[in-house]
Amino acid sequence: MGRVTDTPGTDAVAADVGPTLGYQPALDGIRAFAVVAVIASHSSLWPHPGGYIGVDVFFTLSGFLITAILLAEWSTDRRIRLGAFYRRRLLRLTPPLVAFVAVTAAWYEVVGSPAQRHAVTAGLPWILTYVGNWAEVRHVDLGPFSHLWSLAVEEQFYLLWAPLVAVALSSRWRERAVSWAAVGGLAACTVARLYPLASGGAPRGGYGTDVQCDGIFLGCALAVAWHRDRLQMTPGRRRWLGVGGALILVDLGRHATLPGGTLAGEALVLAVAVATLAVIASVILEPTAPLARLLSCRPATWIGRRSYAIYLWHFPFTWALATHGAPPAARFLCGLGGSVLLAELSMDLIEGRVARWRRGLSARPARAPDEAERAPAS
Repeated sequence: MGRVTDTPGTDAVAADVGPTLGYQPALDGIRAFAVVAVIASHSSLWPHPGGYIGVDVFFTLSGFLITAILLAEWSTDRRIRLGAFYRRRLLRLTPPLVAFVAVTAAWYEVVGSPAQRHAVTAGLPWILTYVGNWAEVRHVDLGPFSHLWSLAVEEQFYLLWAPLVAVALSSRWRERAVSWAAVGGLAACTVARLYPLASGGAPRGGYGTDVQCDGIFLGCALAVAWHRDRLQMTPGRRRWLGVGGALILVDLGRHATLPGGTLAGEALVLAVAVATLAVIASVILEPTAPLARLLSCRPATWIGRRSYAIYLWHFPFTWALATHGAPPAARFLCGLGGSVLLAELSMDLIEGRVARWRRGLSARPARAPDEAERAPAS
């Protein structure tokens, strides 16, 4: 059925079961859009919803890619090695996170105000244990670590999702059971979001994992549909599907207010995930279409490959500049430029070395692709 690629230039043989996902440069382009949207929002250059849109894009893409990896491993080996899965996740995410936290904490210890140092100290245990989103629920000021709530949501989700997928694939229903789990999870998140509003109670929105995973579940469902070769449509429809999704994302980021605590606002949040789903489906099904080529351009893929580190490092820049009253354009340029520089250092000094060490430890050269392990750049 073809090959899957670990990273560009490294091949791994896949079983002839279901379609395989090789390196898709357009997916790096989607990551680039998401991280730039987040930085623009945190700099007040884009409307506030831009940040949430960028995070929701990351969530949906992450759900698709991680589930695609799990399904690919099952197709190859008829088993999912949960220990190896969690080890790859830990080695992919934790070294850059620890470096970021250590450097940021040291910086604010030296030059920060008492309030800033208190926020850094209060945030450390929450961030390093991947529960920062629940700190936000409890209104704990995480200071320069506030943006890491989204990373916590993803890690909590995959702590439960990977074994659930393994159990589902071991059942008689196989991939169908995974799709049922994804749809059921989406329904549960939607109810958690909307039921308090529909019943006249207080809105349930916020940073809780139970209300932030709808986009991730949609991405998981898309991965199952793609793996089962159920995304049947004409090339023209595929292309227009992606263009429509991209236009919706840009329009929502520029103009939508995403009013919190209303049914309309919650519907717009779901619309972001659906639009992202359309773009992902389009570029993987039509990798030579104009949208996929645009997202595959060198600047976009360069940023996308560094999107996790850029996401980590940008917020202390925009946060510090905001406290000093810098204009939005200056916050954006400094946030993007500073985080890109530090992300490149992170790639050279940390992520690249850890990736080479991890591949050297692998006893099996043929395994699921590393493409999905870049997904949690949020």
